[in-house]
Amino acid sequence: MRQLRLLIVEDDGALQEMLADHMADQNYLLDSATDGHEAFEKSQQENYDIVLLDLNLPDLTGLELLERIKASSPKAQVIFMSGNASKEDVIQMVKEEAVDYLEKPFSVKDLDQALKKAKTRIHKSRKSQRVNQEIEQLRNKNWQLSQRNGSVGYQRLNTVFIAIVAL
Repeated sequence: MRQLRLLIVEDDGALQEMLADHMADQNYLLDSATDGHEAFEKSQQENYDIVLLDLNLPDLTGLELLERIKASSPKAQVIFMSGNASKEDVIQMVKEEAVDYLEKPFSVKDLDQALKKAKTRIHKSRKSQRVNQEIEQLRNKNWQLSQRNGSVGYQRLNTVFIAIVAL
């Protein structure tokens, strides 16, 4: 399995350094940014698996940045961090399918739990993508065989494929 690429977006240098040290121990490929524009530029150059995102950045809100990052990295799993998120912010995070929201100050245990959720989502998404590709390959192969051997077998197998996809 390949290493996961993680972007830390945090304007507090001490917290950013602590997060980077912790992530380095967990074998992530790391990048960091101190503001929204820098993070957006990096997200244009790399496809991040996980983004640790401060809600209150000096130039953009974390929610504004999330919208921009999702445009280039739609599968990125985002974990928000903030010391003063409003109820509306939290509702918007849920709508945007954020993995989690960590209220500052947060514990390493809480961070690790959020990262575990993100990794689980990533692995499920990748597994689903692989299964869908395999089903499509089998469907194409079955179609080719049906062209040679008649359509009865194709119809039966197509019914099986549809049942599998529905799972």
